[in-house]
Amino acid sequence: MRSIFAVTDACAGCGACLKTCPEKAIRPAPRDHGTPLIVLEDLCSGCAECAEVCPVSACVEVLPTPVDPAPGTLHRVAP
Repeated sequence: MRSIFAVTDACAGCGACLKTCPEKAIRPAPRDHGTPLIVLEDLCSGCAECAEVCPVSACVEVLPTPVDPAPGTLHRVAP
């Protein structure tokens, strides 16, 4: 199973990842989401560019949702 990335609540909203993502998979989140930005799971290639440029380490590697119970639902990979 391929890895993808997600934005955690540590996100400061600086937009560095938005500008860097080659797949354009990072977008502004809805106001009620809890983080300023979200990663669109179906577009994320897992390249890790977002994690490399994030100044607050808010982009983390996750496993894709095996069954899509709700759009945007992700599971964090344990270290």
